[in-house]
Formats: sequence, C-alpha cells, structure tokens
Amino acid sequence: MPRARYAGPFDPGQIPGLRPDLRERADILHYHTASTPKAAAYHPWGRVFTISGAPTQRAAEEDVLADCNNDPSRNGADGSCFLYAVGDEVVLPRRLREPLTREPGR
Repeated sequence: MPRARYAGPFDPGQIPGLRPDLRERADILHYHTASTPKAAAYHPWGRVFTISGAPTQRAAEEDVLADCNNDPSRNGADGSCFLYAVGDEVVLPRRLREPLTREPGR
C-alpha cells in the first residue's frame, strides 16, 4: 500500500496518491534503470515528475522541482512540490521543497 512516510529504494508501488495508470508510465516504471544523476518530485495531487541524465545531482533536483512547481495543470494551486527521490533513494518523509544535494564547493 502506498504511504507518504515511505523511505528507501525507489518503488513505483509506494508513491502515494498515484493512479495505477501513472505507475505504468515509462519514466516511473523504469526510474531505477534511468541514467544518473536523476531525481523525482511529488505533489500531493498525485503528480510525479522525473528527470535523468542531468549534468549534476544538484541540477537534477533543481530541475525536477522546477518542472513540478511549474506544472500547468495545477497552475500553482495547493502549494509547492516535494523532492521525492534523490538518485534511487526516496526522501519524501523529509518533506524537502529544496534540493538536498549541496552545490559543489559549499
């Protein structure tokens, strides 16, 4: 059963509020094999965004949060998105709205 407190390896079956058809979306289903650096972002409306092959892990996290927060279907409604996964690890319980990975040199 999907739960909002899930942490650990990325598992599409654990994403809370995601419709079954979205769990079968190629980027979600094959996230674990996607090229790194990669990240996923989540909005409680059941929206998930992924990015892979970014230049850096920080860039992956920034870009996926920007994609999620700029989702035209929400048009900014009901708050900002959360960082769902950093690489293959789910970080949703931390409720991060900013990238987790530090910029190089900081």
